[in-house]
Amino acid sequence: MIERWKPETHIFHLPFGEVTLTLQDIQFLFGFPAPKDFSGTSCLYIRALVKYIQQQAVQDPITDDTPDDRVQGMARLYMLLILGAIQFSNTSGNRLSLRFLYFIIDLDETGTYNWGSAVLAYLYHCLCQIFIEGKKLGGFVPLLQVWIWERVLPFRSIPKCIVRVEPLMSYGRKWTR
Repeated sequence: MIERWKPETHIFHLPFGEVTLTLQDIQFLFGFPAPKDFSGTSCLYIRALVKYIQQQAVQDPITDDTPDDRVQGMARLYMLLILGAIQFSNTSGNRLSLRFLYFIIDLDETGTYNWGSAVLAYLYHCLCQIFIEGKKLGGFVPLLQVWIWERVLPFRSIPKCIVRVEPLMSYGRKWTR
């Protein structure tokens, strides 16, 4: 699929026509409700962060009596991991950019950002970098995989069984094939 990406138009050119990811796909497939600035060069090792989170969960698990500042601190660490290692992954293999710290300072504000637009724009950027600079694929690759599975007809299969589906559940959560 990657070899069919055209960076000039941001479209996949397939034998049966042209297709592209849209903001509707982001919302429809993953239920995402844009960061302001993507500058910064500081990094953190993903494995170190995961190890720290695991140690904290064992040594001092969060309970109903845990102070709010500790709960928020751990929530920020999880969000940093999700943003830097999953939704905005890079090709470094084990490094996570700290540029996302700015967006998780105020947890009430974090949910108001248009993350879907940012994820889509970054995925487009990563796809273009493959052709321009010969880099490896980065970005939110599960979005590309689910989108290909759900939206590009030759790749679709017939579901084996129908599962109970909540009306507002995104396709990414319904995916049981």
